[in-house]
Amino acid sequence: MQVVIYIGLFKTGSTSLQRFLAQNYLRLRQAGILYPAVEARGLARQERAARRGCDLPLDGAGLNETEPHNALALRMRAEAGGGAVPPYYPDLPPSGQMLATLRQQMVQHDPGAVVLCSEVFSLLGLLPGQRGLRQLAALLAGQEVTIYFTLRRLDDYLSSWHRQRLKFGDRLSPLAGSAYGAYQPTAHFQHGAALEAWMRHFPRARLVLRDFDLARRRGGTVADFAAHSGLALPEGLQPVAPCNPSVPAALWEVARAGIHALGRDEGGRLARWLAGHAGGLDLPPDGDVEMFGPRCRPVMPCDYAPVLAQLRALSGNERLLERVDLSLQRPVRDWAAAARALPDLRTALSGAPEMAAISRWIEGWQVTRGQRTGGETSEKP
Repeated sequence: MQVVIYIGLFKTGSTSLQRFLAQNYLRLRQAGILYPAVEARGLARQERAARRGCDLPLDGAGLNETEPHNALALRMRAEAGGGAVPPYYPDLPPSGQMLATLRQQMVQHDPGAVVLCSEVFSLLGLLPGQRGLRQLAALLAGQEVTIYFTLRRLDDYLSSWHRQRLKFGDRLSPLAGSAYGAYQPTAHFQHGAALEAWMRHFPRARLVLRDFDLARRRGGTVADFAAHSGLALPEGLQPVAPCNPSVPAALWEVARAGIHALGRDEGGRLARWLAGHAGGLDLPPDGDVEMFGPRCRPVMPCDYAPVLAQLRALSGNERLLERVDLSLQRPVRDWAAAARALPDLRTALSGAPEMAAISRWIEGWQVTRGQRTGGETSEKP
């Protein structure tokens, strides 16, 4: 049996890929490709699709149903002491029961291929004891495994993930300050160690290591996965729209200040509004906004060099990311982009009645170079 395990990274189109697989569950299963559920809600949705003889729309589906392997990985992480399962993955059983559910579907449907897909899988390799990886290796012993890993250049990755966290209401320090160093020991920075752990537990696995920028230029993560996973996907699968955008880089300082001033709930609501409604504002592209500043940007190439060397050794590709220069400053500082966008943002918020309280706060807020928000300057020389 062929098993393809997509392990991330975060912010590389994994949500779109998961929704694509969930939306086409039945059509894929009929073609011998199983995207298995791990708990009761997912099983019930799959049964409804089978009874109706057609795939179901994703409207109203919960994350347990569309992102089942995120649910599995989050439960594994929680059991290893890595934090609680978020409430938007409710009522999850223990990981052993979830794996038994997965195994039963493999036996029942006897597919030619199985797809497991979760960006949270990338975190399992740096957890103490790596129990989740050992569980998966035991479940899939003897199968033809492919580890599929989509890599994103470090500066864009950290920027996008940091801005994504604002949507959850997280109180963050700037990447130009202490946040950059806080990421360094984690799987969000140690991509080589995260991948090496997977390859150690699956020593016979085929590794597919893809560059997210290249995938995006060639049609996106779903198209890239279809082209390089080794799966014979059937014709006529339903596409999905891009989803799960981060807060724009030009507005990240607005959202960060909002969370510190308004609290997790209201500040998170502002961040989610900015992520979904900023299209009408005249903002610089995310790639033009500098978030690391003159202290952290210059040391990034040296800090990441051992990680890149490990990735090149694992992949056998000595030219991996060779054209990426992590030392190059972006043309617009984040605080300057926020200051320029602020008048138009105030106008946009004033036209959204549901954001009235937040609009009143932002009318009195200003961003300046060196501003202190949450006890740390946004610019450090």
